[in-house]
Amino acid sequence: MKPVKAVVELGPNYVFHLLACARIGFDSEYADRHYRAMAPEDLAWLRDHRSLLAFGNGHGGDLVGPLVFMPAYLNLDNMNAIGKYFSLLTDGFRSGDFTPLLDEYQTPLRALETWGFHQIDRWLASLEPHRAAIETFAGIYERGFETYVASVWPAELPEIQAVAHRLNDFLSGLDLVALWESVTGLTFLFDSYSIVLVSAIRNGPNANSLSYDRNVFYSGSDFGWMCDFISHEVGTHILIDVHRKAISKNRWPFDLCYKAYENLARFYNGLVLSKPHLYSMPPQYDHERFGRIFSDLLADAPDITPEELYQRGMDRYSSGSCIPHLPAP
Repeated sequence: MKPVKAVVELGPNYVFHLLACARIGFDSEYADRHYRAMAPEDLAWLRDHRSLLAFGNGHGGDLVGPLVFMPAYLNLDNMNAIGKYFSLLTDGFRSGDFTPLLDEYQTPLRALETWGFHQIDRWLASLEPHRAAIETFAGIYERGFETYVASVWPAELPEIQAVAHRLNDFLSGLDLVALWESVTGLTFLFDSYSIVLVSAIRNGPNANSLSYDRNVFYSGSDFGWMCDFISHEVGTHILIDVHRKAISKNRWPFDLCYKAYENLARFYNGLVLSKPHLYSMPPQYDHERFGRIFSDLLADAPDITPEELYQRGMDRYSSGSCIPHLPAP
């Protein structure tokens, strides 16, 4: 069994606390409750640089990776861990050599390769034009941490823990990974999958992948939706290579690939959970039309592989086939 488990970690919650308080890409009462935990000048700087730090729908600013997702992935949950990461990162820009950072986090960074991160040193070096912003952000990150731990985390933690307990009771009765492997014929490559619960991202991007085996969920989400969508996210990860292969062909626009990929996961999730009627997706995903296309293709070819279903689905969608039915006059 490859368990799916909800976890509670300080590090990811702190990262998204910074974005929430600065209202970068989303707004909620979380910022109203906790923005005073940050210095006004730090909040102003973050807001002024929101384009570098906002993300969603498969797109993100240039610094989302090193300043949001990497710290969250590594769970920098104390001042020593924070200081070490940002020191190695900023020293890499000063020296032009990121080897010490890559050596320090060798094991977790190797795991990121499964999620598609390669040549991390070259990627980091390409961010040299943003070096000053990265150094400023490092100072903000360090300055706000102790106040967060003293006044914000104790207030947020009990509810997050309660949600984790309830979710794990539910998830322990399922073998989601085995169900997905059976339906798709694909293999989940890790031994477990962690759902990292975060309280700061209400109204923001939800179900954010940190790596192949770690995913961030808003802890205040509707419980039924969360149970269904955790399964959806298991699916997006087990289907990730299908998505990458399509992108590498340069045959379809990225946004179409991403939209079809999310819909493919939703379609298979209906089979995994034996639920013909699942959650809706935002209008731009056109989930009803994609659902009919995938259903028709599977009915015509019951042995169709996920890769074939995905690519043929995009072709049919692009051609205008399976036009949504208009209501009767």
